[in-house]
Amino acid sequence: MADEAKLKWEGKATAELKASTVEQIWPFIAEFCNLEKFFPTVHTCYRKEGTPGQPGLVRYCESKDGWADEKLLSIDPINHSMSYEVMENNLGFINYIATLDVLPTEGDGCKIEWSFVSDPIEGMKLEDLVSYIDDCLHFMAKKMEEAAHGKAMAELKSSTTEQTWPFLAEFCNLDKFNPSSDTCYREGLRVSAQSGPLLGRQGRVSQREAFNHLSDQPLTEL
Repeated sequence: MADEAKLKWEGKATAELKASTVEQIWPFIAEFCNLEKFFPTVHTCYRKEGTPGQPGLVRYCESKDGWADEKLLSIDPINHSMSYEVMENNLGFINYIATLDVLPTEGDGCKIEWSFVSDPIEGMKLEDLVSYIDDCLHFMAKKMEEAAHGKAMAELKSSTTEQTWPFLAEFCNLDKFNPSSDTCYREGLRVSAQSGPLLGRQGRVSQREAFNHLSDQPLTEL
């Protein structure tokens, strides 16, 4: 029984983001001292010591349940992975180390994997901790996806008609911008701005769509 009590807890949670790429989501993870923007119970998070983006960075986090100092152990911007350790805290965590990985999925989506190892937490079951992390991760994923799309919209609003229109006029590029379309290519004979449906595009999701009309009238500014 004594040996069982000393066993480490291990667990993992995963959340998929079907409409966001690794490159869109990773910056939110890598920032580290921004947890109050995405974690459901944290209302305060700031840098306590260390250099942003470097191992050794310590953040202070406070929620309605308590507080913790968390130290960045490693960060890999190439493989989109980071690990941190919960240090001094009043939440019951002892030797808790977590790793967050942002991984590509099929299409233009990605997923966040949150794995951890920890000493058992007094008054809590392992399955309860895993369930809590899973709930928090899905909440975080939703918030990060909303933030990523908000940033994209802000960038679009700062673009002119002349900058945006070519992407729409190309027509056979839907796989670059539609998160549910992974294939899009030209199927018709030629492109015409004056005639009818001379150009077609083929895609796995959209199937076949005819190019009915291309207008050279200016778009309404966003």
